[in-house]
Amino acid sequence: LVRSGKPDIFHAHLASPVEALPVLLVARESGARHLVTTEHAPTWHPLERAWSRAVKRAVAGSRGAVIALCRSDADYLADHFGIARDRIEVIPNGVMKSADSFSRTQARAALKLPAGRESDFILGFAGALEQKKGVLDLVEAASHQAAGLTLALAGEGSLLEDLRAKSASMPFVLLIP
Repeated sequence: LVRSGKPDIFHAHLASPVEALPVLLVARESGARHLVTTEHAPTWHPLERAWSRAVKRAVAGSRGAVIALCRSDADYLADHFGIARDRIEVIPNGVMKSADSFSRTQARAALKLPAGRESDFILGFAGALEQKKGVLDLVEAASHQAAGLTLALAGEGSLLEDLRAKSASMPFVLLIP
């Protein structure tokens, strides 16, 4: 695909250097002019292995730009993997700028929380509804909490139907389509 399209920019989302090296080498060899990566979880424990750090450093030199999701990740990438700070751009995940833009009452109404649960603490998860994300662990942990907790889950994935079934029997679990 890269060879046939010869894109000016090839952008990949990365977490593991084991995944990163072949993808970026193929993209570069296939004609992509500029390589850009978004680094997810650069402090992930497996990156502490010597071979893993070496691969991450090798990949670092082939990229035109690196996107970090926060300043601390950018600093970590520069300090631990030798990525030049002037090649790192911080672009945070999208969040509302002000809590005032959506009131507590509006949020509870949007979630369709039942009447009488205004004092509930809402714990939210937004992401892939997959085993590796620990969503079932979160539901299990929440099931041991006393009344007063609403767990709001938003996303898609292979656990969606299982979570729908669980939410029917657990009044504090709310699935957001």
